[in-house]
Amino acid sequence: MASTSMHNLTILALAVILSLPLAASTVLRVSFDQMSKQAHHIVAGRIVEVVASRNEQTGHIYSDISVLVSHSSPGSLAGQRYTFRTIGGELEGKRLHIADFPQFRLNEKVVLFLNDKTSTVFGPTVGLWQGVFFVGDDQRATVSDHLRRPVVSVKEGELLPGAKSADAAGGMSLDDFFAEVEAHRAGQ
Repeated sequence: MASTSMHNLTILALAVILSLPLAASTVLRVSFDQMSKQAHHIVAGRIVEVVASRNEQTGHIYSDISVLVSHSSPGSLAGQRYTFRTIGGELEGKRLHIADFPQFRLNEKVVLFLNDKTSTVFGPTVGLWQGVFFVGDDQRATVSDHLRRPVVSVKEGELLPGAKSADAAGGMSLDDFFAEVEAHRAGQ
């Protein structure tokens, strides 16, 4: 009986979340320090596989996203393939996604601040889109936020984004970004 109740509650929560457009005012802002400490795993790398499937019970589309990890915290994931599940995707001509949440594309380079459980209605990343970053193909591997603004620095636990621009000059390199991640996870 409790299992049925929980299942119905989950479906109701999912229906409400997916029926409403998400705006910045509906999601609590999460600082870089909070993201770094709350994330179960933080991984950076290239997306090497996106496989969509349908949950037979609910009919919802989920995607299994595989990242070939170049940087991670904890560091034991570097060099491995890390796969997580997220609600949404495209299957048989139908598409499901969380409004305003960046879509994961094959061969894209990303940094993800992942929750312990990634296939919940709250999304795979800490703070929904706030825990998604993109890595440029430039020589420095410049990190940009979910709006593709280069991350210039981290000051007092907060990210300082630059102007939205195709030129990411002045943005943080992936190595510098991960040094900040490690410092914040260590409580510095």
